[in-house]
Amino acid sequence: MPVYAMTCFKLPKAICANLRNAMAELWWSAVEKKRKIHWISWEKMCLPKRLGGMGFRDIEDFNQAMLAKQAWKILQEPESLVAKLLKSSIQWGKELLVKGLRKRVGNRNMIEVWTDPWIFDEGLRAPWRLINPFNVNLLAKDLIDFRYKKWDVAKLREVFFEEDVQRVMEFLPVTNVEDFWCWMHNQSGDYSVKSGFWLATSINKAKSIREALMLPSLNILKSAVWIIPTTQKIRNFLWRALSGAIARKNDLIPQLLRRRFPWVIWILWKNRNNLAFESKNFNAMVTMEKIIEKVDQWFVAQEVDKVLEDLAPLVNATQVKRWRPPPEPWLKCNIGVYMEKGSGRRGVAWVLRDWKGIVCLHSRRALATVGNKLECGFIGALWALENLRSHGVKQVVLATEDSVVLGVMERPKAWPYFKLQVCDLSTVIPWLEGLKFELEPRCANRRVYLIAQSVVRGDRGQSYVASGHPRWLNEIFVSERVFSCLKPGRFLGS
Repeated sequence: MPVYAMTCFKLPKAICANLRNAMAELWWSAVEKKRKIHWISWEKMCLPKRLGGMGFRDIEDFNQAMLAKQAWKILQEPESLVAKLLKSSIQWGKELLVKGLRKRVGNRNMIEVWTDPWIFDEGLRAPWRLINPFNVNLLAKDLIDFRYKKWDVAKLREVFFEEDVQRVMEFLPVTNVEDFWCWMHNQSGDYSVKSGFWLATSINKAKSIREALMLPSLNILKSAVWIIPTTQKIRNFLWRALSGAIARKNDLIPQLLRRRFPWVIWILWKNRNNLAFESKNFNAMVTMEKIIEKVDQWFVAQEVDKVLEDLAPLVNATQVKRWRPPPEPWLKCNIGVYMEKGSGRRGVAWVLRDWKGIVCLHSRRALATVGNKLECGFIGALWALENLRSHGVKQVVLATEDSVVLGVMERPKAWPYFKLQVCDLSTVIPWLEGLKFELEPRCANRRVYLIAQSVVRGDRGQSYVASGHPRWLNEIFVSERVFSCLKPGRFLGS
């Protein structure tokens, strides 16, 4: 597939058709230069497996998604050299990009409230007017409380319906930077070809998707085919049988989940072809013995693989499940977050240890007005960094179990949605001479998680910073320190 060309140019429809035909011929024809019937349209083959398709990529949709990636780069860095060179060649990608963009409000906001489409409701639109007459020149920045860097809720409810108020408050204004664009179909807010291809497929294949979702349907069985414990060629054959893409129907389809059924239907089909086209006879007993042998061999091989997979975590238990010390002379700060369902109470904690596993400092804090666990994670990271700076720590490994928080700190430009948090973190990070990041699993981060949990379950709401570790966790920290000295782990930093 000409991926490089597809990132720069819109391929002609004739080339897309030729590529599509070549892929279809490869799928339906097992023998070179021998054409076979294409039982299912290519459009249906490109549907996701959960909708009864094969999940193939449509060439035109993928081409548009690739070009939209270039349009996103131009939008983010309009003065770059590549932006000036590519502006004239990615118009088609821009058409897709604008369907998934959302503008975030910043400190120099020029969004006109009543005329610009800035409210997202199954697409961008202007908000509905609650009052009449209204201020035609009202700007979105006029609705911000710059003292607290939040929306002025009283002003919002004065001019908007409650539904639009909730939509506006989903994203806080980023008062530290100018307005910026975000991609709505990715958690990070950064455009990716995968999310762009999904959007292009959703738009261009809307009719086929609606038909695939209609009930009753065999799509549930078709999607279940891909998890049957058998070989890939048999899965492909079963999918064809369910899709009506073979010349004969088979009344054994309801018994798909039986252990030997996939091999029975596969061997019978091969024997039928040998009889019809090569006049080869076959013996029923020999066929059954062959089926049993194939099934047993395959499942024995799967059992061996499963045993090896189960043993792997045990062999590497010291690396996967244990806390890993940082390289000398660095320190390591683990951050933990706990949220209690129902009550809404939240706690964060951090523990600072050296390369020998000795706890230098630990701290905990109660949070009252935080919305979700992700926001708690950012507050915990910012709070830990501020305390490390105030205690004169220069080189530290920051470890957390939240991959989103870690990703934002490592690659802030790739997470536009979290620019507000990036601005807060950027006020502290430059003070540290050395800062590395590590994704720590819950089992290795459990000690600091227990401290965060104690804020809520133990009613230890008082925030503090103290030397050493908590006395009630003495045995756990001592044993972990001893283990880290005997078996030092490898550091995975950025």
